[in-house]
Amino acid sequence: MQGLLIDVESHELLHADEVTVRDNSGVVRTFRVSPEVADNSVTPFSASHLRLHMVTAQPVVVEYQETNDGLLAMRIRDAAA
Repeated sequence: MQGLLIDVESHELLHADEVTVRDNSGVVRTFRVSPEVADNSVTPFSASHLRLHMVTAQPVVVEYQETNDGLLAMRIRDAAA
């Protein structure tokens, strides 16, 4: 899913707990965030980096899986990348 971050929930600076994204058509989805998002060696996205994207309205792409517990973000990257 590509869109703008409209909420980032986190209890620490490194790993985000949840993010909420709105796409260009107005669809809003909330994702639980896998620790792999911040630990990714190629494109790490810490909770603080996600907040920066939210504040500056820089779009992101969320690669996710549908699980029994809802949507799980496995990777988040810059939309321009």
